[in-house]
Amino acid sequence: MSQRQGKVAMNNATPRPWVVRQGDMVYSEKGRLIADCELTPLGGRPAPMSQEDAANTALIVRAVNSYDAMREALELAQAQLGDILRSSEGKDVDLEDAYTAVRAALGQAVTR
Repeated sequence: MSQRQGKVAMNNATPRPWVVRQGDMVYSEKGRLIADCELTPLGGRPAPMSQEDAANTALIVRAVNSYDAMREALELAQAQLGDILRSSEGKDVDLEDAYTAVRAALGQAVTR
């Protein structure tokens, strides 16, 4: 998926935040059902919710809800690394500087 396709997909997706309800159901904040993460065996009979169902549901919600912060952190990190590379003027780039810049960018995203 290209960067443009990813933006279009996120812009057209159900508005965030998404929430977990009933342990294995993903809903919009306004109550629209987005996904049922219950693993139903081939036969169509609903199975009791498993720990795996609940974990999958929680992972989906956390990933979707953190998308904007993650994207912002990566954009900040990219900008910081670009600054480091531009300032190196052909010298060896110190990876410690790159690590520090990425850590700072991630710190900014986490504290928002």
